Amino acid sequence: MKFSDVLEIKNGKNQKQVENPNGKYPIYGSGGIMGYADHYICEPHTVIIGRKGTINNPIYVETPFWNVDTAFGLQANKDILHPKYLYYFCENFNFEALNTTVTIPSLTKANLLNIDIPLPSLAEQDEVITILTSVDNLILDSVTQLQKLNELVKARFVELFGNVSDFVNITDIAHTYIGLVTTMTKHYCNNGTPLLFNSSIKSDKIVWDGTYLDVEFAEANKSRMHKTNDIVTVHTGDIGTSAVVGEEFNNSLGFATIVTRINDVSRYYPRFVSSFLNYGSGKEQLKKYSRDVRNNLNLKDFNRLMVPNVNVLEQKRYVDFLEQTDKSKLAVQESLEKLETLKKALMQKYFG
Repeated sequence: MKFSDVLEIKNGKNQKQVENPNGKYPIYGSGGIMGYADHYICEPHTVIIGRKGTINNPIYVETPFWNVDTAFGLQANKDILHPKYLYYFCENFNFEALNTTVTIPSLTKANLLNIDIPLPSLAEQDEVITILTSVDNLILDSVTQLQKLNELVKARFVELFGNVSDFVNITDIAHTYIGLVTTMTKHYCNNGTPLLFNSSIKSDKIVWDGTYLDVEFAEANKSRMHKTNDIVTVHTGDIGTSAVVGEEFNNSLGFATIVTRINDVSRYYPRFVSSFLNYGSGKEQLKKYSRDVRNNLNLKDFNRLMVPNVNVLEQKRYVDFLEQTDKSKLAVQESLEKLETLKKALMQKYFG
């Protein structure tokens, strides 16, 4: 059946006249809650779809709410369509295929109303909802576990090293340099040397986007290649966020990242220094030195960083704890990936 047969689209409106920080009803845009209001447009159990901007991120709202003019409210006819079933359909549907512009992604009401939705009986819809909600709850449990493990790591660092009073300058214990700063797009290829960006660096892990550089270009810049145990640090944006290079990224290159190579890893553990940047006062130090509104940090200012001068055995105790936590994270992450794969398979089964 078409959307036009089973739901009503509620246009959003400008929120200026109803906005109230102490209001009863949330104000939603396509990205989530933007404030609160004294009035509402949409009834409880309505699905939000972006009209402009973020158009592929459906939100299910269980309470009355006001939607702004860049967001549509999809209000199901509950006699034939369960709102949560509609939400799961929307989560699976590729709204980008209906984009009507080449600049800011946009959807039209006419295109939305023309979407075909498989419509089994309400009892069958309830069964689909029960199964997918169960998987969602397990996914949320895994995500929560990972968050708690990350919080535990930070708390442990602060517990052990939060009151250290003896510091040493980073240049006394390490060599630092900036990654490549030249334009490299013409050297991208399908297989070669991995290229890491600032966006690849997360707290204590590297999330690579799969970009490679050709071998010839990499060889010409081999003096800047990462080595195992190097620390890579964000220098623009969320400055200070750091991760240690593992064997899988040995001989990779970085674009405008700050690289720290510890002189003696038997005296200073790279993961200890990285954790100081992520969880200690390292970020706060670096933010004081940022140069502009973009939070840009140059190498000279990074080299002003002072790191805790603590006994190597204390560092080892913390790093051992990190490695045990890594094993727990890995188990949870593997479980999460299996659940996400299961959900994708179920969504394909139910919605095609």
